Amino acid sequence: VLLAGRGADLRYVNDRIEKGLRDVAPVRIMKTYSQIAKRAAQGATFIANGLLGGRFKHIIDNLKIKQASGSILDNIFIPFDKDKLMSDSD
Repeated sequence: VLLAGRGADLRYVNDRIEKGLRDVAPVRIMKTYSQIAKRAAQGATFIANGLLGGRFKHIIDNLKIKQASGSILDNIFIPFDKDKLMSDSD
């Protein structure tokens, strides 16, 4: 199990995850290049690498990203009053 992101550096979080997954798999913190790039950009690079069959392909395969469908906006609903919206535009 590879931990990445801001929370991975928190000893409390890391200890809890390690303890919870002790019988499943070893837990490691992913090497970061956050001194020269944002962690989100680093994550996006790993995903792109995996999607293209590179070193991180096994992570992408396990996450089943290629089988995913829809978008992050599919389940966001913003209620609004259509009549008020139309009257505000006048």
